[in-house]
Amino acid sequence: MPRLALCLIAAAAVAPTTFAYFGGYGPSPYAGKRTRKGLRARGGGIPREVPSEEVEALAGEAFDWLANLGAPAALVAGAVLQTLSDEKDALRTYRSDRHWVKIAKRAAHLLLISSFALNILSIFSTTVTGTMLKSLGDRNVVEAAAETISPLGFMKSNYEFEYLTARITFLQGLLHWLGGIALMYAVPQDGQSQATRAMHEFIAAALFNLILLIITFYNGHTNFYKSYPDMLRVFVLSTFERYYGSGFRPM
Repeated sequence: MPRLALCLIAAAAVAPTTFAYFGGYGPSPYAGKRTRKGLRARGGGIPREVPSEEVEALAGEAFDWLANLGAPAALVAGAVLQTLSDEKDALRTYRSDRHWVKIAKRAAHLLLISSFALNILSIFSTTVTGTMLKSLGDRNVVEAAAETISPLGFMKSNYEFEYLTARITFLQGLLHWLGGIALMYAVPQDGQSQATRAMHEFIAAALFNLILLIITFYNGHTNFYKSYPDMLRVFVLSTFERYYGSGFRPM
């Protein structure tokens, strides 16, 4: 029970509410930017501001990008569940295990569970953000997004927190999955022959090198940020400012 209480307190501290997720606290940061004015709602009504045609086009392309990002996240989440099901015996710790083996098994289990959670968060954030973009002209608050050249620039300029959430949760979930599998291969199993053990060590080393290769490739193809660590830094600062900058808001 004390552990459950601590988990609930931690969840309340770090999990934002749905209301706060898209700027439910305070005025809209996008009010006052370029809009088309004087349009009426269907069936008549008070004239109101709506996004320009350029903004609507960029929002539509950003929606497509989000949909394309959510699909592979769902595939990785399914693969993680399959890995947890197939390797449940390999992840079980025993009293006879050496200390480093117990730590490696627990770390692999934690990486796989966190990978599943991160990919679910990626699917959730891309779906909710995409839904918001499709209703950009019908928001409760009168707001218009800034125009940019590319759809990703549109996301970065207007919805940076949602943009970073979608990108980081997918990549980090993928890295955690690969790291968990690599640790499972690095752990020696009972009854392994010397040749099998050598092959498993090679696979573990190859997967760890693949993780480094993915991060290196990502750093070389990242726009708007210097590197992936810089993206993580901006995300942490953005999260803190968004949910804790004006005082603690529990779930």
